[in-house]
Amino acid sequence: MRRFYAHWSHYYCSGDKGWLVVLDELPGKCQWEKNGIRPTFLYCEGLGPCKYESK
Repeated sequence: MRRFYAHWSHYYCSGDKGWLVVLDELPGKCQWEKNGIRPTFLYCEGLGPCKYESK
């Protein structure tokens, strides 16, 4: 579950883009939400948004 995020766009998991997302509960539908332990913090290193699946 994504409880907190700074998001740019939602495009069916593979195209989800944003700057920051905190995953803190059971895994969601997207593959990138199923990786890691909780809480998990995903963020972009550059100035623009990035695809979460590449993190």
